[in-house]
Amino acid sequence: MTSATSIAAYYTIPNLEYRQDRVLSCITKCKGVSSNDIARIQKMDPVNVRNRIVELRKDGKVAVIGRKKDRLTGYMVYQYEAIE
Repeated sequence: MTSATSIAAYYTIPNLEYRQDRVLSCITKCKGVSSNDIARIQKMDPVNVRNRIVELRKDGKVAVIGRKKDRLTGYMVYQYEAIE
């Protein structure tokens, strides 16, 4: 269970909606993009990108459509697509 302090801290993240919009915009423009791709394109921290994706998936705005090999890390990563 998430503590009240953690929830309060979450809502104090500066520019949360702006960050979500940046991630969602990138996913919309580049179907099949991974979180690592988004981080590189948007020049964002990969952890922040992944957290924004989790939020967008919970809101039903983004879905996983497959997996691919990341060209830089060599790891298998999820690909995302915006849900209209």
